[in-house]
Amino acid sequence: MSRLVSALICATLFLFASHMATASPTHVGSTLVLVFGTHTEHDRSVTRSPGFPVPMLTASHSIGRFELTGEAIPPVATFRVDSTHPGLRTVSISYMNFALRYHPTTSTWIGIAQTLYNQQSTYAVSTYGTETDRSRLAGLQYQIGHMLRTTPHSSLEISLAVNPHISANLGQQTAYQFPNGSSFQTRWLVTPEAGTQVEAILSNTIRLHHMHLLYGIRYLNLTMRFPNGILADQNLIAMPFIGISTSS
Repeated sequence: MSRLVSALICATLFLFASHMATASPTHVGSTLVLVFGTHTEHDRSVTRSPGFPVPMLTASHSIGRFELTGEAIPPVATFRVDSTHPGLRTVSISYMNFALRYHPTTSTWIGIAQTLYNQQSTYAVSTYGTETDRSRLAGLQYQIGHMLRTTPHSSLEISLAVNPHISANLGQQTAYQFPNGSSFQTRWLVTPEAGTQVEAILSNTIRLHHMHLLYGIRYLNLTMRFPNGILADQNLIAMPFIGISTSS
């Protein structure tokens, strides 16, 4: 199903490109997101995010009642974290979401999207050993949004999104570097995971000619489990944001 949706979105992108001359403006922007929240591991150790600044790139284009949107966090930074896990050292993450939306009215829209995360964490497992965990999460997302208030120069919007099923493969490898210069690496161990994600966004947009100022907050609950039902990890995150976009 995810591959089918990706194909449909790509086909729609081609259709949009062929109608650029008569279409509505294209919006391209950048957003600064502050990440506050907790990441709970299967052993109940907790990693807290004290407000890491993360850049997000956004784009949208519409024809009639249809709209294609995309947002992405590039893999530009690795963060040192405050964690109750004794060995956790760094965390890095990238994110993409591409959606096809339909506006049945001027104040309401519904959409379907593809969500993708890439994540890597490093752990000190001994004096000479470092464990690397990598995972890629992908899943189909259903969206709905509504304009709560609109004026000639601003609009207040709320949106909800649900990924009923997200699949992932967790890869783990440990590398050892000894004082005598020798080294050793274990083979990658791959474990499947599956879970769900719920997201809510409240945003306000101020329009200034061809510039848009956007600010608000988004809440995310992403929970993953191993095949035996045991918790793999849970992420509860609040993300205030501010950004700008231009239309052409």
